[in-house]
Amino acid sequence: MKKLLVIAGESSGDIHGGNLVREIKKIDPRIEIYAAGGPKMEDAGATLLVDLVQHAVVGIVEVLKHYREFRNIFDQLLAFLDREKPDAVILIDYPGFNLRFARAAKRKGIAVVYYISPQIWAWAPGRIKEIQETVDQMIVILPFERDIYEKAGVRAAFVGHPILDILREDAGDDFRSRYRIAPDDRVIGLLPGSRKYEIRKILPPMLEAAVILKGSMPDLKFFIAAADARNKKLVEGIVSQYPLDMVVCDDVHAVMKHARLCMVASGTATVQTAFYLTPMVIVYKVAFINWLLARMLIRIPYIGLVNVIAGKKIIDEFIQFGARPDRIAAAVRDLLDNNKKYVSVTNELRVVKERLGTPGASARAAREVVNFLGETCKR
Repeated sequence: MKKLLVIAGESSGDIHGGNLVREIKKIDPRIEIYAAGGPKMEDAGATLLVDLVQHAVVGIVEVLKHYREFRNIFDQLLAFLDREKPDAVILIDYPGFNLRFARAAKRKGIAVVYYISPQIWAWAPGRIKEIQETVDQMIVILPFERDIYEKAGVRAAFVGHPILDILREDAGDDFRSRYRIAPDDRVIGLLPGSRKYEIRKILPPMLEAAVILKGSMPDLKFFIAAADARNKKLVEGIVSQYPLDMVVCDDVHAVMKHARLCMVASGTATVQTAFYLTPMVIVYKVAFINWLLARMLIRIPYIGLVNVIAGKKIIDEFIQFGARPDRIAAAVRDLLDNNKKYVSVTNELRVVKERLGTPGASARAAREVVNFLGETCKR
């Protein structure tokens, strides 16, 4: 009986892990799958060893604050390797934890598959050596990543972006009628991230920008899409401090699709918004020490994944001290008022969407995993 351990430490990784688990089970239902992740992988048929998603944090400061928790989880999963001896470990993104675990698994003679690559092209390029030494199979979701790994001698397969398996072109077709939005009203979406720490840092400047915009554009209707329903009360508490009539909902994809424009926290949400060809501005803030370290490590001129995939800056980014409400509001107003620029950004997003590949990434990744298991078990 083949056995796998899948590790994903964030909500987006749990979603992609859930789809991967489901597709692996379709190919071979006999494979036993255990997970450190969240409810999506458990719902897909994995045995959840620990809910790692609920411990998700950003940056070195937050990691240090919760070091003992992470150390206990790490040790618990190492004990699982010793006890159950899985045929392979599948690591999904989450490089701070997962690359360390890859090394530990390798020392125990367990094969390592990495799905959704650490962003070594953006920062910490030295990690490629660590990956060479610890990862047996890399499964990447961006086309240029395969070339990076193959040049470094790492076996890699490009499967396309898994968000294409979870996004629907017809998301929220009744959105405007359900929320009684008038035909002339323009929806502005606020997507402040899925982690509590992100929300506390990023949502306030977004809301302040919304207050500025509402003063001169009364036809704007603001919707906050809470990516994780468990954060809805936190979001509502922050919103209550601002003089805005705003809807907080969990219809994330519907907001992305039906918004005229979105303010988006840097991350996967920017790619999801691009899928719906909705122009956006990117907003991001972290603790000062995290920002300082990031400035030293980042090797590319922008951090928004949409800009990275485009290979140029097509979306304005407001990062750390640049995340000033007046500047964010000015950029939003410029896009709303300048139809030529708005159409140009939409066309650039169409190119980004094409570069994501075609639907079926989760199924292709599952096939890579099962094929790899077949090869490994023959050795």
